[in-house]
Amino acid sequence: MVDSVLQDAAEFLADTRFVDIPPDVVALSKRALIDYFGCGIAGCGEAVVDNTYRWAKARSVATVSSVIGKKGCLDAEHAAMCNAVAGHALDFDDTSWTTIGHPTVVAAPVALALAEQHGATGREVLRAYAAGVEVGHKIAQLTMPETSQNGWHTTAVYGVIIAAATHACLLKLDKETIVNGLAIAMTRAGGLRSNFGTMTKPLHAGLAVLSGMEAVGLVQEGITASHLAFEGADGFSYCFMGKATGARARFGQDWDLADNGLAFKLYPCCSGTHPAVDLMLRLIHGGAISAKTVKSIHVGSSLLGPLELVNHRPQTPVEARFSMEFALASVLIKGQLTLDEFTEAFVAGRDVQEMMGRISMDVDDALARLGFIGTAPVKLKITLTDGEVLCVENNLARGNPEKPLQDADITTKFLNNARRVVPEERAEALLASLVNLEAAPDIRAIMAATR
Repeated sequence: MVDSVLQDAAEFLADTRFVDIPPDVVALSKRALIDYFGCGIAGCGEAVVDNTYRWAKARSVATVSSVIGKKGCLDAEHAAMCNAVAGHALDFDDTSWTTIGHPTVVAAPVALALAEQHGATGREVLRAYAAGVEVGHKIAQLTMPETSQNGWHTTAVYGVIIAAATHACLLKLDKETIVNGLAIAMTRAGGLRSNFGTMTKPLHAGLAVLSGMEAVGLVQEGITASHLAFEGADGFSYCFMGKATGARARFGQDWDLADNGLAFKLYPCCSGTHPAVDLMLRLIHGGAISAKTVKSIHVGSSLLGPLELVNHRPQTPVEARFSMEFALASVLIKGQLTLDEFTEAFVAGRDVQEMMGRISMDVDDALARLGFIGTAPVKLKITLTDGEVLCVENNLARGNPEKPLQDADITTKFLNNARRVVPEERAEALLASLVNLEAAPDIRAIMAATR
């Protein structure tokens, strides 16, 4: 093999054993999978999932892997695709600031679908998930923030790599196959941020999964690719960054999942709204403001804010998930921002539409100087009807590693999500299985419980 970034990644994926993964990374991986299952179950009935499922079912060539919320099974690739879309449909899944994207919603469906097909254990799922995400994060460390700055949806870019890496790790493929699989995955990476606020945003996760798994499958049939697909002339780094890089990642020497962790969401919408929502909830529940006393709100955001929060007068729940105006209007009117607020009737309601008209957003000069970051720091200027002006700011939402959710919070979120679709007893039994995932001798019973 050629000495390259992909060789380093392949050696890491092939050589890393479950016992080599730091205990805190194992714990984080299990938490991420619990959160993913809840989001996937809650999202499985969304129109984008039903549409994707019909497309996938027509093309599936086997019935070996479960599709969340559907009675039948599909081949592993198409089942994983549908489950990725379900997990991302509500934009409630976890976030990585290393990628400014959503790694679990691509890694988990791949690991689970293949584990169900091949009878893999819970430990093997956790190993493949952690190693697959780590490879995507290491590649992102070498190519961010330029990839996001250039307009790419990073879940679609790094997600293809994560999917291929997870696939190769779960199947314990040889290093040569892994290198070629990652190289093909890199040649299929891509997704446009201009599709935020549409069905295609969650579809990006499904397409990343399908492309990553197909990349590995093609190599298994004999297709080869450049071992310098990352750093070579016109390679991944050049095309996504606009410049070549000779940097190398420290695979296995340190873990990004341990150093930077994941952010878990409390609100089912773009994380760019969450610091502002935290502020508003604090002010409302503290009695400082109410829907009747607020005349106007101006939101000062960091550079990424206007690029993600593109819908200023949303009319549908899909649009509302990417609207600062809707998020704050919902909190003012209902005192909360939950799945219950993301309905056609509420979003299009006269009171919500009127309240959104009082809210504006642009980039704050001081926050812009922080650079192209995903954590979404905000400054709010709230003008009250009596003329009083409140100026408040928040650099980080709850759910980030620095403001972590407790295990009880993750449990509550999972059960609230799962109960929307499955009976409470089944939700609690599924949670118990996931809490003890590393002891599961076979993943099939867990996946069957999601159908």
